[in-house]
Amino acid sequence: MIDIENLRLLYFQNDESVPYKLKCGYELKISPIKVKDWSIFESSLGVLQIEKNEINDIRIIQMSYLEFLVNVIIPSNEGYASALFNIFNYSMGENHISVGKNKGKDCIILTDEKDIIKAFITSKEFDEISKIILFQNMKDYDDRYLSPDVKEAIQDYFSLRNKESYNPTLEQKKTYTIAKTGILMKDINEMTYRTFEQVYNSCIDTDIYFGQKIIQASYKYKVDDDVKYPMFEKKKDILDQVFSTSDEQMVNKINQVNG
Repeated sequence: MIDIENLRLLYFQNDESVPYKLKCGYELKISPIKVKDWSIFESSLGVLQIEKNEINDIRIIQMSYLEFLVNVIIPSNEGYASALFNIFNYSMGENHISVGKNKGKDCIILTDEKDIIKAFITSKEFDEISKIILFQNMKDYDDRYLSPDVKEAIQDYFSLRNKESYNPTLEQKKTYTIAKTGILMKDINEMTYRTFEQVYNSCIDTDIYFGQKIIQASYKYKVDDDVKYPMFEKKKDILDQVFSTSDEQMVNKINQVNG
């Protein structure tokens, strides 16, 4: 079993590739995605995040995730095959992959440019590789199981909270970061997305902090709570944010969800 916290300390926070040795003896290098590749990669991440066990079919629930992809998802939608290729290509530099069987079990087959088999990836290994990729590239990724009702409550919470907000594009995030830091576009594009997102959020949080401090210092406004510098402010768990909100609409919605 992989230890995500150990991987974070050794590899994620250092922007280094994670070595992953397969049962067949071949070693993968799972690399963090660069900003310049993020848009294509992000559009492919859905292939790793389908809620298989929420499908009302006991046969599907009993499948491993890889079996589900190989036998149900990919045959019905070729776009998922392309997404899987993108994941392996950008994350591991493996651009010759196929799905098949090894010893009678579904697997992913890695080959070289001459179609000579290099390695087999089992269902269990695929689950672990997927988990590494998701945690490696998204700092705040959370893999806790949440029931459909709780997911709906979270979605409604953010829909209400961000009702009048605009979600900036990656290009806008990059140009904002250039304006705030002076980092060149070519250097931003070579950063890992994990690091870039933290730099961008740090710039945003700092701007908001100084704005709030100016308001706090003004005699025209009363600010009851001290404004803490964002680096030292304790981050709230997503469930704490949703289920402790004072927003009347959200409270009513949550009450409906929980009967």
